[in-house]
Amino acid sequence: MRKHPLFLLFLILNQILSYVTIPLKVKKDMYYTYMLRCSDNSIYTGMTNHLENRIKEHLLKTKNGAKYTKSHDAIQLEAVWKSKDKSLACKLEYHLKTLNKKQKEDLISGEKLVTYLKGKVDCRRYYRVNL
Repeated sequence: MRKHPLFLLFLILNQILSYVTIPLKVKKDMYYTYMLRCSDNSIYTGMTNHLENRIKEHLLKTKNGAKYTKSHDAIQLEAVWKSKDKSLACKLEYHLKTLNKKQKEDLISGEKLVTYLKGKVDCRRYYRVNL
């Protein structure tokens, strides 16, 4: 029985990504808000408590991956902020999603959260993770 070419590609990607690790010291009791660059240059924003697994889900387009990244190929992790609990991570995700493209690009380039989110979130409670 002949396998579908996309199935074979999935198997190859799965094998390659099983060796890929995100070069971050990730604590499981922390929550992460992140920005991913997609192949069409759009930026996807999400949050998780297990960053490495979540990024793999986006890249492999698994059933647990986001609907957006299934139709917009995620290609690169651009920015990550860590916070102590889920509520903080969700709040940051919400406010990052309200920013325009230029503001998101500025944050990716190193601009501080306080520049765009002062008065919306307590920016002192988020820590940028160096990639």
